[in-house]
Amino acid sequence: MHGPGPPTHLIPVTERKIPFAMSPNEIRAALILRGIRQTDIARSLGLTRYTVCNVIGGYRTSRRVKQKIADTLELPVHVVFPERAKLAA
Repeated sequence: MHGPGPPTHLIPVTERKIPFAMSPNEIRAALILRGIRQTDIARSLGLTRYTVCNVIGGYRTSRRVKQKIADTLELPVHVVFPERAKLAA
């Protein structure tokens, strides 16, 4: 049983009181809703889709890829990838 209100994963990221990281599936879904493929991001950065997939999945880090994804989603990097904000502090 959940507390009051909907489960956190059902609340849009921009409306969450605590800046939760978007899950890899939320990032993929948000890109798909904008008509953007991981391949598109990879090509724009001169990288492979595999690299972008690994960054989204959390298996690899790349400030460039994270920034490009955040820009594409029109969200701050610290909302999409909160650990980035910790590194910059």
